Amino acid sequence: MQPSDNAPYIMQILRTSMHDGDGLRTVVYLKGCPLRCIWCHNPEGQSAGIDVFYYEDKCIKCGRCVELCDRHRVIDDAMVLDREGCARCGKCAELCPSGALSLCGSRMSPEELYAAIERDKRYFDRTGGGVTFSGGEALLYPDYLSRVLALCKQGGINTAIESAMHVKRQAIDKVIDLVDCWMVDIKHMDSDIHKRLTGKGNEVILENIAYLAAEGKKRGVRVIARTPLVPGCNDEYQNLLSSARFARESGCSAWQILRYNDLGQSKYTRLGEDVPFDARPQIKESILELVERIDRDLGEPFAVYKP
Repeated sequence: MQPSDNAPYIMQILRTSMHDGDGLRTVVYLKGCPLRCIWCHNPEGQSAGIDVFYYEDKCIKCGRCVELCDRHRVIDDAMVLDREGCARCGKCAELCPSGALSLCGSRMSPEELYAAIERDKRYFDRTGGGVTFSGGEALLYPDYLSRVLALCKQGGINTAIESAMHVKRQAIDKVIDLVDCWMVDIKHMDSDIHKRLTGKGNEVILENIAYLAAEGKKRGVRVIARTPLVPGCNDEYQNLLSSARFARESGCSAWQILRYNDLGQSKYTRLGEDVPFDARPQIKESILELVERIDRDLGEPFAVYKP
């Protein structure tokens, strides 16, 4: 079955991940996100359409892309792509002999995507793993997602969703009975700061997390709240303690601290964009001390460091 025009673009299918749920996971990253977190490590997932990566270090200056399309030019011995006028047809990437140009984004029907996921079922069965849908924001596509999730459940595959939760409540309800584990983000408890860091306030997010955690308890489904620990943005202690307390009081199964990931910086350059945020990842030992302090103030073990 061919994918319809309504199918979302997939930016990557990552196999044998150990960081996106239980066991070995196949992670499906869908393109499109309502947030613009300044520390985003998947900036290619922000747009819902196809993106063009340019790897300058791979470019051999052969000039084929310039001959093919007037969106490509050579300025001061460097290839420059006019991204505003680029049709993202992919012809330049197909022609590029060195792989300096590549497209990010492809479409698959729910059946095709399930077939790609099902290939790894033997690893899921051996390790207690499954499939995790991430992004971008996977919940922007509840109809498509529900069809793939239903196929996974029919095939006996454990399912999980990673979400920033800035979505409509109907999207959650559409898939809630098809998901075994949710991993949801609390980026900052102050809505004004949250808006400055991500482009949106946090009211919808916190309401959705509280709703999902309550529904999860009824269904016996885990809802894990997570906070990416971003230096200088949300790492002040009172914010972290408030985040953990909110997660516990809402009924989440756990609250995880995620170490800051700086892998997105090189991706911005390949997308022809300025890097909006630059910091060094934290030291593991300092995060473990932070977790112990939060647990002491909460009065019970609840915080978890997730490498």
